[in-house]
Amino acid sequence: MMRSFKYIILIAIVAMAAGCGRKGSVPLEPSEVVEEFVKAVASGRTDDALKLCDNTRMAGYIETYMEALSRKAETDSTAASIATGLLSEIEITVTEVSKAKGSRTVFYTMKDVYGDCKDKVAIVIEEEGEWKVQEIKDRN
Repeated sequence: MMRSFKYIILIAIVAMAAGCGRKGSVPLEPSEVVEEFVKAVASGRTDDALKLCDNTRMAGYIETYMEALSRKAETDSTAASIATGLLSEIEITVTEVSKAKGSRTVFYTMKDVYGDCKDKVAIVIEEEGEWKVQEIKDRN
């Protein structure tokens, strides 16, 4: 009887631990994916950004950004460091999300530390149960 009780307690502990682990694996909403993607690119976290996008379409976007930052670092490392710091503090405000089958259009505003704003649009698609950034462009 005591042995059965120990097994039940052990199973309960394992089940609770497994349940806690699942909380971190909840897929991000489309607006959250856009926010995380923009922050990852702006702070130079290429690997994190690539996990949040449709690699075939957005890899060029990330690569262009990183090359420009690298060129700036070669000519003026202080300016590049300051730029990266300022970009990592960008405030992102999602203003609207429109739904279509298998995709979402996320309208958002990026505000820098000086208060300058830029309106953007991101197309987010669903791939294997997760949302991925497919395209980002200026909002016209």
